[in-house]
Amino acid sequence: MITRILGVLFSVFVICAVQAVPFPDEPLEAVASYSNTPEARRAVGGRASSVLQDRGIFSVAAGSRGMTLSVPASRAAEARRILAHLVQDEKLELSLLAKELDGRARTITPDEILKEEKEPAK
Repeated sequence: MITRILGVLFSVFVICAVQAVPFPDEPLEAVASYSNTPEARRAVGGRASSVLQDRGIFSVAAGSRGMTLSVPASRAAEARRILAHLVQDEKLELSLLAKELDGRARTITPDEILKEEKEPAK
């Protein structure tokens, strides 16, 4: 019975982590989400994680119905810009997420993220 319950829990909640970059000592922030299918985990999750890893950004993906990609909070803005470029340039099927003041995440477009990159700081 316990083995069956653990098997179900494991199949419902999947965690994938990139080990080449050390686990951070700070909170993680959700930056993107994608479909939790084997194809999406390989193609979308694999590509997003490898690009972030190449830039030295730790990432972890977790989810059940959908996968949520999280990075250290201090690198979240940088990770969103990188992923926004991937969505635009490579048509990667990611939903980008931004953290609201109340702590919840909302979907944001690549244009909104990249617009901030083009506008000079005031």
